[in-house]
Amino acid sequence: MSDYSQMLEDMGVSEEQVQKVTNQHQVLEFDSESYYKSKSKIHGQGVFANKDISNKSIIGLATIDNVIKTALGRFVNHSSNKNARFYILKNKDLVLVAEKDISKDEEILVDYRDHTLQEKFL
Repeated sequence: MSDYSQMLEDMGVSEEQVQKVTNQHQVLEFDSESYYKSKSKIHGQGVFANKDISNKSIIGLATIDNVIKTALGRFVNHSSNKNARFYILKNKDLVLVAEKDISKDEEILVDYRDHTLQEKFL
């Protein structure tokens, strides 16, 4: 079983449910000093470090006004070998923070299990 399939099973959600949440909001794309979007070896498009990013550094906002997603909110791929994590701000927006040092051109990855997606599926 793939890491992604295991995550789906652990969270009790289907691929269709994940895609519905993933594609439900407008994506605002812009140039960032911290990251860029490119083809991923894991799945489709991914987000990669534009420079070395230190552990505990804020990478950027993943959502704006809890309605618009950035590339971080749309294209960050799942891995149990994560190097970043989403945190929910008081206004319900998501911010992505490095959980370890991330090297320039390394793919930025999160473990989807860390983010409570289940409530969005209900």
